[in-house]
Amino acid sequence: MKFVFDNTLQDLVAFAKHYYRSSHAMSRMRSKMFRFIVGIVVAGALVAAFQEESVRPLVFAGIFIAVYSVFHLLISPRLEDSMVTAQARGMFGDGENKALYGPREIEITDDAVTERSKYHEHTTRWAAVEKIIETPTHAFIYWCAASAYAIPRASVSDETYRMFLNAAKSAWEAAKSRPEQ
Repeated sequence: MKFVFDNTLQDLVAFAKHYYRSSHAMSRMRSKMFRFIVGIVVAGALVAAFQEESVRPLVFAGIFIAVYSVFHLLISPRLEDSMVTAQARGMFGDGENKALYGPREIEITDDAVTERSKYHEHTTRWAAVEKIIETPTHAFIYWCAASAYAIPRASVSDETYRMFLNAAKSAWEAAKSRPEQ
């Protein structure tokens, strides 16, 4: 089955944002950063509390940690989203990137998925595909842990999109059940 669509800067930004939000590596990094900042604040408060012989620095540290936690949960995701968008736009917007943008087709066969454009061809055997993810705006066929074919949902009718995605998932599932050669 073949599927024809256009890739744009917005599609690549959508992938970058999805990856940043859903990647275990990115999640671990955010968690480590949160723990590091809280650890520094607690250590500083303990040192100050012992030097001043007062609990006041610990109270301030507790307040800071509470405020930082709220920031981390409510505001930080929006800030991170803006930063990822700006980074992706800068990275993918630098140069012509003829192989990344424009008309292309994706072909699904029993053995592999192939993306072709005027300037680029990339084939991945289904056994190497990490996962297939759907979002409200795109499908991502991860050909490795940090890269994927980005297929915009709005590029075709819902029926064609659904048929394509079902064919991709079926071929991938079938390949996973076969022994590797």
